[in-house]
This record gives sequence, structure tokens and C-alpha cells, in this order.
Amino acid sequence: MSDIDLVVPYVDMNDENWIELAKQNNIRIQKERFRGQGDFFKYFFRCIDKNLPWINNLFLIVQSDSQVPEFIDKSKIKIIKHEDFIPKEFLPVYSSCTIEMFLQNIPGLSEHFLYFNDDVFVIKPLLRTQFFIEDKVCQSFTDRFPIGIYGNHVKNGCRLIFGNDYVVSMNHSIKTLLKSKCIECFNIYKNEILNSISKTRTEFNFNVYLFSFYLKKIGKTTKSKIHNSLYFRNTPRCLNSKFNQVVCINDDGSNLSVYDNEELNNWFKNNFKDKSKYEK
Repeated sequence: MSDIDLVVPYVDMNDENWIELAKQNNIRIQKERFRGQGDFFKYFFRCIDKNLPWINNLFLIVQSDSQVPEFIDKSKIKIIKHEDFIPKEFLPVYSSCTIEMFLQNIPGLSEHFLYFNDDVFVIKPLLRTQFFIEDKVCQSFTDRFPIGIYGNHVKNGCRLIFGNDYVVSMNHSIKTLLKSKCIECFNIYKNEILNSISKTRTEFNFNVYLFSFYLKKIGKTTKSKIHNSLYFRNTPRCLNSKFNQVVCINDDGSNLSVYDNEELNNWFKNNFKDKSKYEK
């Protein structure tokens, strides 16, 4: 198997440069969408370093250099700005959906790559073969859709790939992707994708699930056996379970103070106390 890269987008609404550009473009700042994690984000990288040591390149997607967390060692992480891979007619962008439609354009990205949201933490060691087996990606699907606008994005992708009568969704966790198939999917549905793109999220967007659905349609998926805790509601149960390997610390509108939780911070401080190779 070729190298496996990792891609994660990040935004921090406390960045003054980001705030000013948002104001210039009349963007309403929603804390649940743009809040960032502050110093807690270092644990994302410590989890990767400790539990996915075989990762080749780690790409951090940001709007501008001022968005890169201070603790990051830029010599160890490939910093990718929106302008590096998103067509300029769509910039500036404040929607993860738009970012996700152009992941395959990231310069130097390997054929095999993992796409993370910044709230997904790998808390136990995982093997390469838990993500990719021969020419297939490991991914689990379900018939339960998320709710709200995010659920609309998932449904939009499902209907475009499979038609209106097909019902399939997937867990909010790590996405295993093949660059060549993302390109193939984009080219087949280019008109629909480009017509859906917007600077901020709307109910008509697609998200990264679109590429996963395409991989399923063409027979490039096999069932994942990674255990996920999808929504963070009970710290000890999620983090101390012997089964969970990946935890999503979900900071939605009803849980914006989650990263200030003392119990949560102490758990990560005790279990991931050593600096990662990605930190200064």
C-alpha cells in the first residue's frame, strides 16, 4: 500500500484577521461552527502521533497563516490554505461543505488519505489495515441520517449517488478516501457539485459523505471494525470504555463549553501528557 496521509480542517473565531474578513463579507459568526478549541487542540495531534504513528503527511487546512495554532511546528505539518486548493471564485469560504468538495486538489496529497474533523480524537492505537484493505476503504454505513442541516447535506449526497429511493448514511467519524476516486466522482457530478457551492452552509450543499457514497456505489468499501463513540455526553463512559477507539467530542450548540470541562481536560492531560512531534 502507498503512504497514507491525514487531512484536518481548522478554524478559530478568536483570530482578529479572520473576524475582520468575516465582517467584510457579511458572515454571521456562529460559535458552534467556528469556535476552535484553543490549547486543547494539541491533544488532537498527540492522539495522532501516539496512535497513528504510521501517518505520512499531516495536512492542516486553514483560511490563512494567522489561523495556525501557536503550538504547531510548521516544519512537521503541511499547512494548506484555502487558496491553495479551492478555486478563487469561491473564496473566501466559511463552509466546511465547500472545503470538502475540493480535498482532492490538495497539493501533494497521497492516493490513500484519512479525512478528520477537528473534534474526532483517536484514543487507542489503530493499524493501517483498519482503514484500507487492498484496493478498498474500510467504512461503516447505516440507515439512520443525522438531523438538521448536516443531515440534509448527507441526504443530498445519498440521493445524488444512489437516487431518491436509496437510504444510506454513515457515522460521524474518520472518512477513508481514495484521491483518484474523489476526482472521478467530482468529474461525474461536476455540474451538481459546483451549483451547490456557497460561502456559508445552506441546506442544498453536499459534504464529504458524497465521496464515501460514491466509493460504496462502485464497490470500493468494506465494513470498518473501528469502535466509535459518536457524541460526547458522558466523559468517563466515552473515554474509559475498553471498546472505544475513536471519540467525537461534539461541541454543538447545546454543548459549547465542552472543552472547558475539567474532567475532560484532566483525562487528556493524564493520557496524552507528552508533546507530539507536531508541536514546538
